[in-house]
Amino acid sequence: LKGFYRNFGLQVNAEGNELVDTLTAELEFMQFLTAKQAQAEMDGLSARAYAKAQQDFLDRHLCAWLPLVRTEIEKKVQEPFFLTLANIADRFAKSHLETLRQHTQA
Repeated sequence: LKGFYRNFGLQVNAEGNELVDTLTAELEFMQFLTAKQAQAEMDGLSARAYAKAQQDFLDRHLCAWLPLVRTEIEKKVQEPFFLTLANIADRFAKSHLETLRQHTQA
C-alpha cells in the first residue's frame, strides 16, 4: 500500500499514528485518484494513468480485501446500517473495477 501511495507523492501521517491499511485511508486514496482523473480530463490531458492506477489498486487490493472486511462486519456487528454500508462498498468497488477494465480495453 505504501508503494501505491508513494507513486503519487502521498504518505500516511506518521505523527498521527495512522495506518496505511484502514478502509478510510484506502477509500481516500481512491477518491484522490478519481479526482486526479477528472481534473486531467477537464484539462484535456490524458487520464489513462489515473484510471490504470485505480484499476490496479482495486484489482490487487481493495476488491480482494473488501469481502473479508464485509465478512468480519457480518460476524461482529448487528447494526444493519454498517452491514449495508460494507455490502455497498464491496459491490461498488467491483462494479467500478469492471467499468475501468472495459474502458482500458477500448
